Amino acid sequence: PNDSVRAVVTFRSGGPASTSYARLFHETTGKRMAEGKYVGREIKDSVWTYYDESGALLSRETWVKAKKKGISYIYLPDGTISEQKHFRNGLEEGPFKQFYGKDQLKTHGAYKAGRLEGRVAYLYPNGVEAAAGYYREGKKNGPWIYRSKDGKVTEKELYKDGDLASTEETKKFFEKNKGQDNVSPAKPPVKSKAGAKKKG
Repeated sequence: PNDSVRAVVTFRSGGPASTSYARLFHETTGKRMAEGKYVGREIKDSVWTYYDESGALLSRETWVKAKKKGISYIYLPDGTISEQKHFRNGLEEGPFKQFYGKDQLKTHGAYKAGRLEGRVAYLYPNGVEAAAGYYREGKKNGPWIYRSKDGKVTEKELYKDGDLASTEETKKFFEKNKGQDNVSPAKPPVKSKAGAKKKG
């Protein structure tokens, strides 16, 4: 409407399987908003890169026939990585990390088929885990431990398929696993082999 350029698309071959390379622009500033490759009728493919209205890098992701694949990145204003995730067939799959700044970890964990799975930890800027616990199929499941910035445990919770366990059940679980705050709900604490009898 204001006569600014919205997109520039270069076609490399014709027909329904044509390949094109697009550059999209912000309406208000005229600076580039995104750039990447299309196959067919605007099906994203290969690497796509996105920018904010000032032209600073926002994110970069890889597409294979309209589905995200591989590692995607989100960037902080200074160009350092804010978040990285793995994708497969359009869904989050594998480890992910979030950062406060360069090499300063904020959150880490993993996804399976688009849902959080396994241990996830949230950290203070000083590296101490503020909260850590377990997910199963996208729901909190198992022990969760909360700490102050100096590392002292402030709270303990136990979840069962997304719901908080009863006070009694929570107390019994942590008494049984005393001193092992990072115990996995799927794997009981490993008992000492000292004094164990040999089989056979």
